[in-house]
Amino acid sequence: MENLFEWSSKYSVGNETIDSQHEQLFELGKKMVIDGNTDISQLMDTLYQYAKDHFETEEEHMRSISFPELEAHRQLHKELLTDLKKILKKGVKSDKDIDRAKNFFLCWLLDHVMMQDMKYFNYARGN
Repeated sequence: MENLFEWSSKYSVGNETIDSQHEQLFELGKKMVIDGNTDISQLMDTLYQYAKDHFETEEEHMRSISFPELEAHRQLHKELLTDLKKILKKGVKSDKDIDRAKNFFLCWLLDHVMMQDMKYFNYARGN
């Protein structure tokens, strides 16, 4: 599973700021899922703040390159933040909560970054 959290240039959107932010996201994933001693509650709070800032940066870049699916992607960002906020509100106290938080993060990384963002990456590379 550790390879899942290894940054690769194949994930690059060609924007240094966004690429750096995505690389940081991979590092957060490594801390959350692989490092067993991590304070999950604190990490989820960090992730929420990071995600808000990152999504704003990403959406601004999408606007600048006239990404045609910007609104749909913005909605995905909104849903991710809403789901993350629910986890934070409920708290991460039990083993079940920790597993739920880790699963959320893995789904985000696998679906959103690796699948949904790939559409944006491919578009950005062509422009």
